[in-house]
Amino acid sequence: MYSVTKTIEFCYGHRLLRYQGRCRHLHGHNGRVEIELSAGKRDRRGRGREISEIKDAIRGWIDAHLD
Repeated sequence: MYSVTKTIEFCYGHRLLRYQGRCRHLHGHNGRVEIELSAGKRDRRGRGREISEIKDAIRGWIDAHLD
């Protein structure tokens, strides 16, 4: 079994509607996600998955769902 771990850091903003605390104002946070993928075999180049494919897929999901 082969595995790769990728850590992606990102910034996101939000506010809470109908809330009286400080989070009612638009503000930002920093986030970090760590992804580990495993593969039972490697391709002809010795890789299980291209790191850029992993990064692009995760960043796309983060942009669509969190920011």
